[in-house]
Amino acid sequence: MLRLRNTPQEHRAKNRAHRAFDALWLCAPRGEERRARRAAAYAWLAQQMGKSLDATHISRFSVRECERVIGVCNARRYLEKTGAAP
Repeated sequence: MLRLRNTPQEHRAKNRAHRAFDALWLCAPRGEERRARRAAAYAWLAQQMGKSLDATHISRFSVRECERVIGVCNARRYLEKTGAAP
């Protein structure tokens, strides 16, 4: 059965996941560089989530998967900011 609406909890989780993920690539200037950075970010997220690139859509993720997105994105931003080794 196709469900078109998210529960309030799903909606909040997906918004938070998108904010965490978008922060990885939206800092690039508009144009080709931003498109390339977005594509690379989605490839990285697919690998982190253990999904194919085609299956890596936050809109299709469960609340648990969204929480994982937030965690891996925040960890990556922290490592990039501090230069700490993974």
